[in-house]
Amino acid sequence: MIARYERLKQLVKSLPDYNSLANTGKITRDGKNAPLLQAYLSIPQEASDHHAGLDPATIAEFLLLLDQLPDDILVQQEHRTLTGPNPEISGLRQIVRYQQELVLLAAPEEVVRETERLLRLVEILDCRILSELLVQVSLVEISLSPIAGRLHDLQKRMATLADRLDRLSQRLEVHLTNAFIGEFVLANHTCENPAATRQAMGLFAPDSLWDDLMWGPQMRAGRGPLLSREMAWIQMTRLHPTPADLVSNARRISRESQDLRRWIPTETLSLQLMGVVPTVLNMTAKCQLRLQLMAAEVHGTTWPIDAFDPSGKPLRRFERDGVLMGAYTVYEDGFDNGGDKKKDRYFPLYGPLELPVSTTP
Repeated sequence: MIARYERLKQLVKSLPDYNSLANTGKITRDGKNAPLLQAYLSIPQEASDHHAGLDPATIAEFLLLLDQLPDDILVQQEHRTLTGPNPEISGLRQIVRYQQELVLLAAPEEVVRETERLLRLVEILDCRILSELLVQVSLVEISLSPIAGRLHDLQKRMATLADRLDRLSQRLEVHLTNAFIGEFVLANHTCENPAATRQAMGLFAPDSLWDDLMWGPQMRAGRGPLLSREMAWIQMTRLHPTPADLVSNARRISRESQDLRRWIPTETLSLQLMGVVPTVLNMTAKCQLRLQLMAAEVHGTTWPIDAFDPSGKPLRRFERDGVLMGAYTVYEDGFDNGGDKKKDRYFPLYGPLELPVSTTP
C-alpha cells in the first residue's frame, strides 16, 4: 500500500491541478489570472483545456492506483519524534487537489467514481499528532466543497454517499484518539531527551546561564502534569464524544489554560500544548457537523444539532430567494450572526453563501 501511495506522489507531480496554476498567474485570461474552478460555477474553458492537455497514460496509471488503494488507514510511521524524520504530507495535498478538480469536471455518469476516489483519499491519512490531524480536517473540509457542488447528481446516482460520509465522520474520531496518543508519546520522548529537544527546537544558545540550567528541571517538573492531562484527553476521545462533547471539552480546556502560569515549571509544558487543543477539538467538531449535515440531507432526515449553540438548536438554514442553499453553525462565540462568514461557519449544500461571479468571458 505504501509503495502505491509513493508512486501516486510521484505521478501527481506531472498532474498539476488547474487552480494552483491559475492562482499563481501561470494560466491567464486577458492578462489576468484565469478564473478558478469552483463548485456551483460554470467550468472555465481554461480548466477544461488544462486537464485535456495532461498526459493520458499518467492519468490512467494515477486513477488505477487510486482504485487499488484499500480502505485501511495508511500507517507510514508508528510514532513521531522531534529528532527523527516524520512523514511528509505535501504529496497527499497535491493528490487531493487534483482529484477534487476531477470531481467538479466529471460528467454526470462519472461523478460517482471520482467522488469515491476522493473520499478514499481523505480517509487513508494516518494522524499521529495534532498538527497532522489539523491537516486531515482541512483536507476533508476542502474535499466536501466539490462534493457539495455535485450534490444534485450524487443524490440521484450514489446510493452509498450518506454512509460514506458517516464513515468518514467516525474515522475522524479514530484519528483524534490516535493524535492524542501520539502527542503523549512525543511529550514523553521530549521530556526524556531534553538536550536533543533543545537542539531540535533550535535552542542552541540560551539567553543566560540560568535559562540553560533551568531547561532540564523545567522539563522534569512539567512532565507529570502534562502527561496526566494528555491521558485525560485520550480517555475523553475513547468515550465516543459527539461534536457537542468536543466543543464542551474545548471550552473547559481553554478556561483551564487561562489559569496556568508560564513562569511556574510544573505548568509551562502544559501551557505550550493546551493552546492548540481547543482549536483541534473545535475544528474536528465543525468538520463532523458538516459531514453529518450532508449525510442527513442525502438521507432526508433531521439535520444535526449545532454543537456550538448553547440553546441546542439544529444547524440553521440559509436560503436565497426562498431556495435552500446550505446551513451554518453559530460557531465558537455561540451567537447567531445570520451566517456571517467572519463569525459563523457556512456549510454549502446547493449553493454558495455569497452570489457567485461568472467564470465565463
